[in-house]
Parts: sequence; structure tokens; C-alpha cells
Amino acid sequence: MPDLDHMDALMPAADAAAPDARDHEVHEDTMLTMHSTMAGLQDQMAATQKNATAMGHAFDASKNDDSFYLPPESSTTPTSIVA
Repeated sequence: MPDLDHMDALMPAADAAAPDARDHEVHEDTMLTMHSTMAGLQDQMAATQKNATAMGHAFDASKNDDSFYLPPESSTTPTSIVA
């Protein structure tokens, strides 16, 4: 444990090099920002995955290998034609 003898000299230098390292408000703000950003991205990814899964099930259920996809809602959703 001879290296521990130098800790009393190293810790003040490390503290001076990173003054915000012990500032808990900085860490909290960073974590809250990251959480809000990631929560929005995760919601978008979940919605995208849900639609992709539904489309995959519709393709499988059609038992047709064509590459054209028309969702089932297209026969029940009113459409408008722009002239």
C-alpha cells in the first residue's frame, strides 16, 4: 500500500482539475436532460416497432409474396381526392 502515501498530494490536484465533479446539481441536471431526451426517443421507437410488427403480421396473414402493401384500414377509412 505504498501508493496510498501519495493520495494526500494527488487528491487536491484532482479536485482542482475537475471542479464540477462533486457538484451534484450539475450531475442531476445532466441526468434529467438525458432522461427526458431518451424517454422521447424510446416512445418513438416503440411506436415505430408497433407499426412495423403490425405490417409484418398483415403481410404474413395475406399469404402473398407481392411487394405491394395496402393496410386493412384503407378499405374503411374515408379518402378525399384533391383536384
